Amino acid sequence: MTLSLETKIPMLHNFHTYLYQADWRFTESQEKNRQVLEDFPTISLEFRNLAVGYQKVIVDICHKMGVGMAEFLEKKVESLLDLDKYGHYVSGLSVIGLSQLFSASGLEDSSIGEDTRLLNSVGLFFQKINIIRDYVDDQLEGRAFWPREMWSKCGEKLSDLAKPENIVPAVQCLNELVTNALQHVPDVLLYQSQLRNQKIFHFSAILQASEEGAVKQLQGGCQHDQPY
Repeated sequence: MTLSLETKIPMLHNFHTYLYQADWRFTESQEKNRQVLEDFPTISLEFRNLAVGYQKVIVDICHKMGVGMAEFLEKKVESLLDLDKYGHYVSGLSVIGLSQLFSASGLEDSSIGEDTRLLNSVGLFFQKINIIRDYVDDQLEGRAFWPREMWSKCGEKLSDLAKPENIVPAVQCLNELVTNALQHVPDVLLYQSQLRNQKIFHFSAILQASEEGAVKQLQGGCQHDQPY
């Protein structure tokens, strides 16, 4: 959030190429996770030590994700379709990539990484719950991911949802977003049922359980007419 678009957009477009540049690092970030960029030669070295099959998956996902994230630096989430597109870039692609790595390792069947519609839906569930839950933090950081299509029914600005006088329409908006996220739950459960490796199953289940816990919290807030 502290970098200019002039700096950030070219970096996002080219980030996948930095994995092959032994000395590339970035030292101008002020973010809490800046060590990842400052020590990137350590990460890229490990990447280059991976089998080519793994490298291809990682580079492909990094490239697509970088292009997508750059797109939404210059574009706001206006509609539910925008929300799905943004969620695909930042989370759907992650699940697709991880699943393709599971398949490439031989720990899971090749089919696990092939159904990209299912995998993207799993990623959308994770991302939508995070976006709903992180409303306050995102507002404080100057970010906005709730679609205007929904929150504009409540006020002129997304921040209006936090005003006490808007409690009823704010909870209605929250209900709509939670309901939209819940449509992905059958796909999440189907994906989980297809996993055969116990460690991968546990890895996936822990992520899903944490998100389902967030859903229950959100539903509790909705039922009591209180914004989460």
